[in-house]
This record gives sequence, structure tokens and C-alpha cells, in this order.
Amino acid sequence: MSQEERTVKHLRKVLLRVEPIGEDGSPIGKGGTAPFAFVFGVGSQGLSPLEMALEGAGEGEERRIPVPADGVAAVFGHLAPPRLEPRGAGGAARELRVVVERAEPAGDREVIQAMSEASACGSDCCGH
Repeated sequence: MSQEERTVKHLRKVLLRVEPIGEDGSPIGKGGTAPFAFVFGVGSQGLSPLEMALEGAGEGEERRIPVPADGVAAVFGHLAPPRLEPRGAGGAARELRVVVERAEPAGDREVIQAMSEASACGSDCCGH
């Protein structure tokens, strides 16, 4: 696989390691990083802030993503965020340290499943 094929872009299955970073710059997650996998670019509302920050990143690349006042879920947008457990006293995450573990072409079934999950907005919206 060429380097171009190992980058984060549309319809790639992306595996990340996500670690919340506190105000003091140290990790606040219990047990290290959380794995997170998704298919890039299938949301009906466009790219999530996470996707925008990762677009074009290669395997092994690290990105630091600021967490807005709305919290970690706002970074993930339509993607269901991984469970990031705080370590007690440490406060809220100031940023997320995200490492691209893998970026590979997604299979047709994975794309369809991801599109279905992205359109299922829950009972707080239209009831899907």
C-alpha cells in the first residue's frame, strides 16, 4: 500500500488512539488511550470537527485537537465518541491527543453500516 493509500480521507476506515489531556498538559484518561474506529466522511451534515482535524493525516501521525466549551462530544459531532474515563481529580479535557493507527479503504458493507449509524440521530431529534 502506498503512503497516499495510508492517509485519512473519504471512505477510509480509520483506527485511532484517543487520549484526553488536562489543563496541566498531562493525560487525564484512566488506563491510557481509548481505541476508536470509524469510516471517514459519511455523515449527512458534513465532516465532524474530528474529521476536519484529521483529514490528510498519515498512519502513525499525531494530532492535538482542542476541546471546545461544549465538551468532548462536540469534537466527535455525528460520531459516537469513545468512552474516555477521567482519573478522578484532573478536570475536564483541554485537548485530545489523537494518533492515527490505521487508515485503509473501507469495505462496501462498512460504508453502508457507517452511513446508517450516522443517520440514526436518536429520540432527541426525529426519532430514528
